[in-house]
Amino acid sequence: MVSIFSLCIGSYLYERMYATKRDSARMRTDIFLCILSVLILIYHWTDPRYPFSETIVNGLGNSLSTEAKFLGRSAISNSGDSFSSILDIFGFLIFIFFGVIGSFHSLSKEYQTRTKVSLVLMIVVLFGIFFTFPVMGVRNIVPFRWPAFIYTTFVLFFGIGIIKTTSTINGRFRKAAFISILLIIFSFFMITNSMANMDSPIYGKSFNQKLIWTESELGMCVKLNNSYDDIILTDAQTVSNIFQIYLSRDRIGEYAVTPEGTLDWERTANRMLIWRKISLDRPIRVQYVPKLLLGPSFKHALDNNYHAIYDSGYARTYLGVKRI
Repeated sequence: MVSIFSLCIGSYLYERMYATKRDSARMRTDIFLCILSVLILIYHWTDPRYPFSETIVNGLGNSLSTEAKFLGRSAISNSGDSFSSILDIFGFLIFIFFGVIGSFHSLSKEYQTRTKVSLVLMIVVLFGIFFTFPVMGVRNIVPFRWPAFIYTTFVLFFGIGIIKTTSTINGRFRKAAFISILLIIFSFFMITNSMANMDSPIYGKSFNQKLIWTESELGMCVKLNNSYDDIILTDAQTVSNIFQIYLSRDRIGEYAVTPEGTLDWERTANRMLIWRKISLDRPIRVQYVPKLLLGPSFKHALDNNYHAIYDSGYARTYLGVKRI
């Protein structure tokens, strides 16, 4: 809906600022599309199987009233302060750099069209919403799926930026060398980074999750699933991939996390927990924390305050007996 509204507003602004002849039929079509989008969303939001009011509206109200403050968002990862995280950001900045060049070129008086102006406005709006809420500290509004709309459109201007930058270079050999260097840089920073290639040896295992389970880990999970009826706590990937999808178990949960992004021991007391050996030096995903490095301290806390009841070599099951 936001994308369609942005495109319609961009089309309207183009007619008001640049077009010599206004197209009333196009404006009526744009208004019809906006109304249709709103009606479809209202139908979806009122679906009793999709509790929009409870999960989104109430969450927004709580976030704005208790958590939101300028630049007050807590760090959502304790494993990202490494050199590899800078490389991830550098690849994103390259994408933005050439995209901005292409956007300014498309908005120039010689090359501007209704479509280009509308798309640029849509990208600005989507980028603004995508980054504004996290910066302001609102954790309940983190539109993770929005990059699909942003990048697939922005890549058009990214390509224009590369073409126009290359056109400023004189000589066939220099252009070929420049494009070759760009392709190598793009491959290194955009294809083999820790987001696209989690097994990249360049970016290091300390920054990447390991989404592989051994047979002994799977066997332990199967035995626990068949013999234990209460809730089992573990990392988000094991919850989703092993218990929910592979074993079809409902009574499963993730490690509890505080709003500051640290483990909440009070909520995990007297529970059964699965600890994986890979969490000693690799981050895991827990609730809204995409990369949390538990490290040796987590295992020491479990050894001192929980009973180890199963050891598979690569994973261990603990049963809580008291509060920490």
